[in-house]
Amino acid sequence: MTSEEDQAVIDAMLDQLEDVAVPESLHPDAVRKRLLALEQAESPAPAHVPGAGESVRVIRGARAQDRATPEPRRRQGLPRRLLVAASVVLALGVGVWGLTAIAGAGGTGLGMAGSQDGEPGFAAVKDILTQEVRDDLLAVEEAARQPGLAAASSYGEIRASLLAYEAQQAVRYGGVIGSRTEVTDVQSDGAKAVTESAVDDAAPMEAGAVADYSDTNVRTEGVGEADVVKTDGRYLYVLQDDSQRVAVVDVQDGNMEPLGCAQVDSAQISEFYVEGQSLYVLSTEYPSADDSDGALSDTWYTSASPITRLDTFDLSDPAQPRLAASATQSGSYSSSRFADGFIYVFSNYLVSDVAGSEDPATYVPCIGGKAIACSDVYLPPNVTANQYLVVSAFAADNPGESVSQKAVLSDFGQLYVSASNIYVYETIYNGEYDIMPLARTIEDEAGQVDPAAEGQEDGSLGESAEGESGDGPVAGSDGAFAEDGEWDNSVRRTSIRKLSFSGGEIEGAAQTKVDGVLDSSWSIDEYDGYLRLVTTLYDDEFNSVNAVYVLNGQLELVGSIEGLAEDERVYSARLMGDTGYFVTFRETDPLFSVDFSDPENPRIIGELKIPGFSEYLHPYGDGLLLGIGMEADEETGVTDGVKLSMFDVSDPAAVSEVAKTTIEGCYHTDVFYDYRAVLVDQPYNIIGFSGYGNQGETYFVYSYNPGTGFTRDMAEDVNGGSWMSPRGVRIGDVLYVVKGNAVESYSLKTFKKIDDLLI
Repeated sequence: MTSEEDQAVIDAMLDQLEDVAVPESLHPDAVRKRLLALEQAESPAPAHVPGAGESVRVIRGARAQDRATPEPRRRQGLPRRLLVAASVVLALGVGVWGLTAIAGAGGTGLGMAGSQDGEPGFAAVKDILTQEVRDDLLAVEEAARQPGLAAASSYGEIRASLLAYEAQQAVRYGGVIGSRTEVTDVQSDGAKAVTESAVDDAAPMEAGAVADYSDTNVRTEGVGEADVVKTDGRYLYVLQDDSQRVAVVDVQDGNMEPLGCAQVDSAQISEFYVEGQSLYVLSTEYPSADDSDGALSDTWYTSASPITRLDTFDLSDPAQPRLAASATQSGSYSSSRFADGFIYVFSNYLVSDVAGSEDPATYVPCIGGKAIACSDVYLPPNVTANQYLVVSAFAADNPGESVSQKAVLSDFGQLYVSASNIYVYETIYNGEYDIMPLARTIEDEAGQVDPAAEGQEDGSLGESAEGESGDGPVAGSDGAFAEDGEWDNSVRRTSIRKLSFSGGEIEGAAQTKVDGVLDSSWSIDEYDGYLRLVTTLYDDEFNSVNAVYVLNGQLELVGSIEGLAEDERVYSARLMGDTGYFVTFRETDPLFSVDFSDPENPRIIGELKIPGFSEYLHPYGDGLLLGIGMEADEETGVTDGVKLSMFDVSDPAAVSEVAKTTIEGCYHTDVFYDYRAVLVDQPYNIIGFSGYGNQGETYFVYSYNPGTGFTRDMAEDVNGGSWMSPRGVRIGDVLYVVKGNAVESYSLKTFKKIDDLLI
């Protein structure tokens, strides 16, 4: 293809972008995972795709300096046209469906099934929405209107939801993905089934082990989270740069010696747990996409589905970790939690084409190679979906077999996990091209569409006569289309599904929708049976305003505050007990205090305006709240360095900033998008994190004193070229700074280096 043809493809894609609302499931990170899956076939040490607990947030260019993150190696055999298109996809977040509609006829393997002789959209819908599918779809729509979380009563209902999504894409883009996805959930050579005795999770550490050490910073107290670095007080456990090994490092007063490693072949490790004498490794395996002659197929999007693995190693002999149990589930690893002796594993399972098969194993998640029951699948609130969030529970003392499992049909849902409930939340764009009016107008025999039915005089799609299905307590915009008939994608809502968990058992509990979008999982919090949320709402001009909502255990609205901080949006939040704090920003940083003591009448009781903003908030002892964010010019809002703030919140109605410091020349920190990247050890008065700026990457350690404010105790260059964010781990009076294969130890008394190790 010539450069002129390249530009034509890009221009066509840009034209498609102008009025299209791109779902989060098709943003660059999700597409990048698909590209990387193909690259595994020719790379013996594949690049790692992180599996973070929340979606990685895009660093704002106006106030953050991008850090150099190695991109996956490009496969030479990929058609140049696809690479050009993919570059636009990764840069601008174009959905896979849009890419298919433009490039499908160009020999890239992205077919235009459903359309005949160039006939777009509605012809494909007629093929997809058969009478049987429409009957099931009507049942799904009715279930979505009922209170509570609706489980599927048949595999047909599940398939209908997935097919309805394909029909939506056919209408939007004139075609659907045509190649069949082979769903696999088999155990590879690197994770063979093990029939040995159960792992002793409660086994004590060896005599003389040190118990004084830091742990991973978690979202919910008492609910453990996996990470790339862990310690049991005696050893360090470190994920290696190749993403296939977890190294065990012996540490004695800061002097380090590598002991052994646990290796997982044919998969990319995301993170792990260390509990007692067990190492629980969570990874994603991308099955080979080789075709019969050994060459990598051009059909990158429709390759076999990824598989999430949980491999458990016995650490009785730390020098020789022994594989003790393995388990698998469909989809790429997303996140996990450790609570009350059970590991809850989450994966995202994307279904690209359902029309190719009626076998449930091809479109329903599998656990240990077996499709889950239809009653374990929860239907989507908006009738259609193209992927699942899969959650399985494994007993820590018998991790080779799941105790229970559920799957939530969604569109790339994100997670907040409290001490006893799982909340799956996702953004819904107003008027998601409701397929139901069209589904009700297709005649059974002739297969023709009646454009005048249901008031759709031009055959366009809008909301059903009864309105949006599954509405929760907070109503959204009245229509999907603006007065001029153009698609209105500006008004967004948040769908919330609630699942309870206890003792390994998972059950659906409730669902709802609220106006606005959540900044992160810190903007949603459960306390004393109530769910509190802080959201940002946008109008059709993308003007913003903020709101606070309080929902009861059934996710019914009981209290709210609306119309807060016009033309600003939420940057961070920390909801603690009866009081909540959240930060919005435009030119200055308003820190709002909310009184939740009466859930039915939440009140704004304080508002502090200071320059800059805090991206992350963390309690720091009684009456103090630590903020990590950016300094900014009070007049222009232009940012100027990473900023630490200490707020006195002893009186929530009169919050004050009692200390601050700005790190000049430092323009970004991983803490902004990954709370596990910060070490906050208040009893030892340690605030540790890495920052990026003019001098590269630096690990900073600060302390706080009420009389003198912040003191910088350490600023050391971070070694190692890993894709992983650095971690600071304290064992006794020694700080270990870890980035991939590089580990450095420092005395917390002198802040002098003790030792360094390249594993």
